[in-house]
Amino acid sequence: MKKLILITCTAIILLSGCARINEIPPAGAAAIEPIPADISDHGISMIISDITPAGLSFAFENSTDKKYLYDSHYALYARKNDTWELAEPIIENWDWVFTDEGYSLLPNSSTDLTVIDWTWNLGALPDGDYKFKKTVLYVRRPGDFDAFVLEREFTLPHVNALNYAEFIKLLETSGFTIEESGEDPPGMLAAGRKYIRTGDDFISVYEYDSNETMECDSAYISKCGFTVSRPENSDGLGLEICISWIADPYFFKKDSLIVNYVGENSLIIDFLKENFGDVFAGHGYRE
Repeated sequence: MKKLILITCTAIILLSGCARINEIPPAGAAAIEPIPADISDHGISMIISDITPAGLSFAFENSTDKKYLYDSHYALYARKNDTWELAEPIIENWDWVFTDEGYSLLPNSSTDLTVIDWTWNLGALPDGDYKFKKTVLYVRRPGDFDAFVLEREFTLPHVNALNYAEFIKLLETSGFTIEESGEDPPGMLAAGRKYIRTGDDFISVYEYDSNETMECDSAYISKCGFTVSRPENSDGLGLEICISWIADPYFFKKDSLIVNYVGENSLIIDFLKENFGDVFAGHGYRE
């Protein structure tokens, strides 16, 4: 992500040198009506993650051949009585400023996650529904540009969805020394199997595009965990796999993940139960 200091004739700069916090678009674009849309249809999208009462992280993805600009401004709205209102600051005089820095969103690229901490002006947010907004500009030439508003809604308290990368972080922060040991293509399940080694034990992880596809695939695993029975495909052929595990299998699922552990390491089993809940197949079930 390239960082630049914008000169005064560039559209994104603040003509007054400052702006009220939590308001968009920037003063330099005030005369232009922003297009209030998620412009993913135009090839620009925004993701938010790491959501807490104190802040969040955001990133842009640009799949177009155009360069866009954005700055440090953001707006945060809270839902009150079915309407969206600007989140209320915790300080009486809130005429603070954002910095006059601008950033390029280059063609066919994505940005790193940017961390926002709003505790200095909004405090820690209470539970509720919120909307986060950022403005990006497509500048044809100084004074001739389009302003687009991208927005994402979220709810507090927020639980970030568990994916493979977050699962790796969980293992590491819980004290496990791990090694990612490869991946098999889809076989007994529709997702490929990723191997994680910790000591002499292996954990298998299957990651899906969504919770719905994960739940659908998990239904094919028998309660005992020793059989996977898939329905007929377009050729009219079904698939039934019988597995001879060296020990009782433990199958867990959450969000977009199915996790399988075969072994007797109580530290691993307890860790998985703490973060996934009870097994849905395997140890403890008999058919």
